[in-house]
Amino acid sequence: MKENPFDASVLDPLVQVLPAELRQRWLDMVRPAVRFRMREDGDGPAVWRYGGEPNLPDEMPWPVKEGEGPLNYMGALDCAGIPRHALDIPLPADGTLLFFLHDTYAEWESPDRARVVYVPASAATSPRQRPEETVDGDNSYDGEEFLVVDRSVPTMPNIYTCMIDALGIPQNAKSALGDLQWDLDHELGHWYYQIGGHPKWIQDPNVQSEGFVGTGDEKEDLAYLERDWLLLAMTPDWGGGTFYWFMRSADLADGRFDRAVLDFQV
Repeated sequence: MKENPFDASVLDPLVQVLPAELRQRWLDMVRPAVRFRMREDGDGPAVWRYGGEPNLPDEMPWPVKEGEGPLNYMGALDCAGIPRHALDIPLPADGTLLFFLHDTYAEWESPDRARVVYVPASAATSPRQRPEETVDGDNSYDGEEFLVVDRSVPTMPNIYTCMIDALGIPQNAKSALGDLQWDLDHELGHWYYQIGGHPKWIQDPNVQSEGFVGTGDEKEDLAYLERDWLLLAMTPDWGGGTFYWFMRSADLADGRFDRAVLDFQV
């Protein structure tokens, strides 16, 4: 049995509210994630740099949204600084993931409103200033934040997801589980900067991005998301919401970060 990269004892109070026959099935759904905190004096190099200028390969054009112009740069993740043993998703051993998105909420449902760019460590890069035609909007950010790895944490599926519905947890146990999950998530710290694991939905789980929606039925679309997609990252927006960056499991295994899709809640 693979050893958990996190302290599994923190889950004991949650397990106790479940019927005995469902406890192991629920535990099997728990997934590891890595969370981050702001860098302090004495910490090592930043693993996640939010804002600033991206180091792009010299031959790579600035990512754009077709017909709209340049995407806004959000930040860079140093893959070499991620403890990959603490995740159950495959990430490159080195190189950088750059995150871009369109700068207005009016376009957030469009599947091409965001882009994740993988830059190999061997690539010749240089800092690139944001193109002048990029319009300052809701997601523009001129500051810069530096984050380091905080810890590996257990993440749990939201009690309103299809996978939890399939367990058939009694309503009173489900309500108690939801309250305990909420408390534990906040005790584990900074869930708004996360790599891997289950998404921490601000609202009830729902699928908004056209990158996922196919049927128009909320439950069917959510089931599709849970079945075929994995959370790559959660990042905060500048106004209090959260961005959810998802990838199909096959694309993640193949390193096709250009196929990442963005969802959003506030």
